[in-house]
Amino acid sequence: MQKCLGVDVGQERVGVSVSDDGGTVAFPLAVLQRRECVAQLLTLIAERDIAVVVFGESLDLDGEENPIMTEVRDIADAVREQVAVVFESEQFSTQAASRLGKGSDAEAAAIILQSYLDRQNRGKKEDIINFD
Repeated sequence: MQKCLGVDVGQERVGVSVSDDGGTVAFPLAVLQRRECVAQLLTLIAERDIAVVVFGESLDLDGEENPIMTEVRDIADAVREQVAVVFESEQFSTQAASRLGKGSDAEAAAIILQSYLDRQNRGKKEDIINFD
């Protein structure tokens, strides 16, 4: 697994998280102002040798895109020139971060990224310990 960046785009702020080098654990990293986020994301991608950026996909309870997804896709398109981009459901990530007592946008980004990492790593042979 490659090193990943998680991104949770909000109305005013953008939460950012990063995975460990092995792509197994997500850590909150930063909260950016949305108007400056593309340049800052591109800097983080280059500085941290990021291979994949995971954006939170904002859907309503019926599975339809929320209005903010237009802006999320614009930001994703801007970074797609540098790295692979994927989308992961962000439903309830902010609420989950709040329940954990953290509540920051970076924590919500870490929850989104961890969800992606867990799905990618599920069932990999190297994750299974054999005691024989």
